Amino acid sequence: ADSSSTNTTNRRVEKVLHLMMLGCEESNIYGPNENIANMFMSIFQRVFSKASQMSSMKIRLTIYNAQQKQYPKTKEEWDLYDGIIITGSLSAAYEEKKFDWIQVLMDQIQLNIHPFRRKTIGVCFGHQIYAHSFQCAGHDENSENKSNDGGLALPCPKGMQVGIRTFHSRVSIDGGLDVKKKNTINMLYTHGDMVKSIPNCSLSLGGTDNVPIQ
Repeated sequence: ADSSSTNTTNRRVEKVLHLMMLGCEESNIYGPNENIANMFMSIFQRVFSKASQMSSMKIRLTIYNAQQKQYPKTKEEWDLYDGIIITGSLSAAYEEKKFDWIQVLMDQIQLNIHPFRRKTIGVCFGHQIYAHSFQCAGHDENSENKSNDGGLALPCPKGMQVGIRTFHSRVSIDGGLDVKKKNTINMLYTHGDMVKSIPNCSLSLGGTDNVPIQ
């Protein structure tokens, strides 16, 4: 399924941004996938309309249903896309033994996304499963001595995070990265799981008091 938006202000410099959305939920409120795709398209339209260098860009969003194990079949098909969005889900990233599609998604991240440095945005469940796909081989879920060498998602120890929380960011207002300086912004949160640890290849840009990695 495709959704497209075209700004015709200046067709002479029109460019196409082709994105893939890995839809991870068909039920409300994280679905159906078509509704979530339309939401992202609306956000992109508003953002791009305010950026003069992107105001003439055409956006194309192609949906793959991760719960139905729909993925590009070849590297050439993967290469068609400029970026990937992994959406939210009512399932949990650590439920790979309960839902086989979650294990398949983690396998796709490790086989076809991360090794090729494909630009990816993970939203809620999306960022949790991206981190969790890096979990260490032989990781014992029942052990109290969980390894921090790989990514790990789990239920928030302090319970559901609902409402306005203060996010402490390591990204300055001008977009520069400063790991010593923290900027804060109040944001609305609704989630019950969290990323406990991130893989060695990654860097946390900030979090809240209850959830240090957001």
